[in-house]
Amino acid sequence: MPDMILTQLDFTTLRTDSAYANKGLVIIFYKGLWSKPCMEQIHELEAYRKELAQRGYTVLAITTQPVELMKGMQETEHFKVPVLQDENAVAITKLGIGQAFIPIPTIIIIDKQHIIRYIYTNTNATIRASTEDVIEQVRTLSPLP
Repeated sequence: MPDMILTQLDFTTLRTDSAYANKGLVIIFYKGLWSKPCMEQIHELEAYRKELAQRGYTVLAITTQPVELMKGMQETEHFKVPVLQDENAVAITKLGIGQAFIPIPTIIIIDKQHIIRYIYTNTNATIRASTEDVIEQVRTLSPLP
């Protein structure tokens, strides 16, 4: 998985390789606050945040929207998962999951060695990987003792 340089809500940058070294990631690339299916899926994944953390995984929500809009989303949606900006669509371009600067809704599971183990993408934003399938993938990759 390529290292991603993303912008946090405080406008500082974050490198995924160093910030999440030895951690697994469940990354949801979402269109924006205006996409109801995207918001629903983030909420569904957030419900598993504690279990995922026990398994050594972190959920990240990534968009190309401006940080100001992301801050508003964090406040109105009450997300606990990190919401990050892919400024200039660099990450979605590298991964081939963008259309005209907007991410195609995608979920990627990256193991603790940062190897992509699961990817689901669909240009139809209403068709999503089920949250249960995503969680089961993580459970298989990282069983609890």
